[in-house]
Amino acid sequence: MNKSEFADLVSLSARIGRNPLLVQASSGNTSIKAGGTLWIKASGKWLAHSEDEDSFLPVDLAEVRACILRKMDFSGRASIETAMHAVLPHRVVIHVHSVNTIAWAVRQDAPERLAERLTGLAWQWIPYVPSGLPLAMAVGAGMACFPDTKVFVLGNHGLVVCGE
Repeated sequence: MNKSEFADLVSLSARIGRNPLLVQASSGNTSIKAGGTLWIKASGKWLAHSEDEDSFLPVDLAEVRACILRKMDFSGRASIETAMHAVLPHRVVIHVHSVNTIAWAVRQDAPERLAERLTGLAWQWIPYVPSGLPLAMAVGAGMACFPDTKVFVLGNHGLVVCGE
């Protein structure tokens, strides 16, 4: 990864973090994979402050994936969602707690109503599971069934957008 790519992630993270419709307080996280390293926003750091302070931690991607295979959570100082970022094959992962997404994601008819609105997108509905390893396992299972997915709506939780 070159410095420009990392700077782009930092800038995007700060811009997202300053939007109260996407991020409340410090919640949400972003990451980029480079070689065998997953750079992820550290727990307790605010996305909005990404340009002003060191907010990202390097994590050994193989180590996180090995923990997942052993059904062990890996978070440490990194985000509780480190495992979810690791199971996704995409280079860049953005996870936010969007007010609008959550308003849809708490509905009992969310999958059906979202399907009407998201037609044409490579998206999936992930029913609510707790953060950390359970969410990583659910997202990983979803990717195994539909490997072209780029958008995940997380029941009662938020939104994940992935890409290169």
